[in-house]
Amino acid sequence: MIQAQRDLVELRLRNGSQIRPSRGVLPQEQIRILVRASLPVTLRIAEVHLHIRRHRELLVLGHLQPAIPGQRASQRHRKRSKMKARLRFYDFPLENLMSTSQLLLPEFDHEMANTRKTLERVPDDKWGWKPHEKSGTLGWLAGHIATMNDWTIQTIKSDQLDFAPVNGPRYEQPKTSNRKELLEVFDRLTSEARAALAGASDEELRKPWTLLMGGRTLFTMPRYAVLRSFCFNHTIHHRAQLTTYLRGLNVPVPALYGPSADEQP
Repeated sequence: MIQAQRDLVELRLRNGSQIRPSRGVLPQEQIRILVRASLPVTLRIAEVHLHIRRHRELLVLGHLQPAIPGQRASQRHRKRSKMKARLRFYDFPLENLMSTSQLLLPEFDHEMANTRKTLERVPDDKWGWKPHEKSGTLGWLAGHIATMNDWTIQTIKSDQLDFAPVNGPRYEQPKTSNRKELLEVFDRLTSEARAALAGASDEELRKPWTLLMGGRTLFTMPRYAVLRSFCFNHTIHHRAQLTTYLRGLNVPVPALYGPSADEQP
């Protein structure tokens, strides 16, 4: 799989109409996708799908392409046979391939279900509690998690976010003061975020997205990478913190990726 990622390179056009693929191909007009071994399996599969699609197109082009001077018919035949064998290894119809948003949605749904399960445990009477003087309060942490999908929506619907603009107000998360409000805002933002993700095209998810602070760029990454790291993983990080708050308050910790000391599903 990793080797297939490394094989992904752009199309090279030589001698006008003559097309010669390098070890793998992507159209020049597409934004080059940086494929790292650290990316989730779902996105690595998506990149391999693109790899397969381009090889199929080149197979067709290979039959239409004029013979290269000096290349014998047997050489051309071996080259096409090798490409056909590579495609037979994957052997599935391209029309059944999932889009990037379809690959991300199951992960989104799974993590949001676990997040809601955790938020449901937050006690109203401990809203101002914190485990250490340097820590945030339980209410602030729970509110941050509940409103994280506001960032997901902004990531999909905008090209950048400056959360502390020089001539404007800082970004402020929606306020919540009890569990009822917490779950209401979480459900609303999760529904909106899911609809935005489901409607996002592959082209939109590959476009670069930038986070700024006071006009200074903190990072720029493809939008799908921002969604996983800055939104999904960010939520999981703070959700884990919240479970330690619950443990400190002797509130039963829900089973998330497996049994907890309080739940044995």
